[in-house]
Amino acid sequence: MFSKSDHSIWQIIFVCFIMFFFSSCKFDEGAPTMTVITPSSGRNLSDFTFLKLGMSYDEIVAHVGLSDDDIGSGLYIFVYYLSDGRQLHLSFASLDNLAAVFLYNPEDGTQEQIVLDKR
Repeated sequence: MFSKSDHSIWQIIFVCFIMFFFSSCKFDEGAPTMTVITPSSGRNLSDFTFLKLGMSYDEIVAHVGLSDDDIGSGLYIFVYYLSDGRQLHLSFASLDNLAAVFLYNPEDGTQEQIVLDKR
């Protein structure tokens, strides 16, 4: 069906395509492969006493700034690292409605839900 020269032409086209594809990729050799996150500020649990269920993420950011991390998948779960090593996890189904708050201790893996008043 195909002659030997047809196979050679297709092989050359394939090799050219692969070379073109990889030559157009950008590789940043200086970029780190892993980010180490450390407590970013002197935030304490007492800085979050204003929290109420139903608050928006923007309202929270206005009080304490942007979160240090976002670990949610399907839900928004924003993490604030506290100065004592614990983490405050704020959970949202949508960004305009705080659904739950958890205090997580990475040293022993414990997590407790913080009960808040509703708006």
